[in-house]
Amino acid sequence: MSPPPLPWKARAALLVCTLLAGLVGLSASEDMVRLRRLSEVQLLLPRSPLISAEVMKQAEEVARASLFGMRGPRMVVLALLTIACTATFIAVLRVWKPLGLPRAGVLKLTSFAALACGLLRTIEGAQQAVIVRRIAFVLAAGVGQGSEAIPDPEVARAFARLLPDLEVAAHVAWTLLIAGTFVTLSQYFRSPRARELFTAGDPSP
Repeated sequence: MSPPPLPWKARAALLVCTLLAGLVGLSASEDMVRLRRLSEVQLLLPRSPLISAEVMKQAEEVARASLFGMRGPRMVVLALLTIACTATFIAVLRVWKPLGLPRAGVLKLTSFAALACGLLRTIEGAQQAVIVRRIAFVLAAGVGQGSEAIPDPEVARAFARLLPDLEVAAHVAWTLLIAGTFVTLSQYFRSPRARELFTAGDPSP
């Protein structure tokens, strides 16, 4: 006997978790490959008309040195994050299509895997924030030196003072959004309401 269809809220939670785990896992795996081949990567940062070529070169050197400095710990975190996202992705698909098997056990696995994703994404974001801040200080010193730079020196200086904090704040906000979504989904999947919805129709033990 097939389980009853899930309500739209439950399907939405599964869809969000599937997409989030897939995108974060793909991004982590790409970062891991890039970090492994760091010496082969020509450009780490996008170019900007507001920043002179000399300052961009300095920022590239800082970025490369920062990544080399935390290469080992970051590789570990990215590898664990990739594994956790893969486990979450597979578990969510398994909850979505139980194929006649009980959902209860897989639901617990999904909850733990999503929680692991949230924690690891927080650690990865903290590592990245350190790199972003170091790069932002170098770039801030170069604002106003490009050929198409900000014409008003006062505006340029004010922007330069704010740039490191703005860059870090934006990065932290994005990290908290992604990690918080993982944690929220984890709590939802372990809630009594979710167990009631997802395990309805499970075969009797």
